[in-house]
Amino acid sequence: MQWEQIIAASVTGLLAFGGVIWQSRKTRRINTGEHSETAVKLDRIEQKVDSTAERVETVSDRLDDHVVLHGMTSRKQWWRK
Repeated sequence: MQWEQIIAASVTGLLAFGGVIWQSRKTRRINTGEHSETAVKLDRIEQKVDSTAERVETVSDRLDDHVVLHGMTSRKQWWRK
């Protein structure tokens, strides 16, 4: 039996397996970091959407009041002759 070939194949296999494990852990760390960054960005977007929604409601209320005000006036518009 040729022990050198068996030992060489075993060492190569163990090193390859170790490389796969190392790469998997590295990829997982990077992925976790990216998810954390994305969560922070989504929180900022959510805050901005909430802030903007309040402003849109205010503008909507003002526009509704404006439309009602114009509906109360009995002026004849030039395009409805």
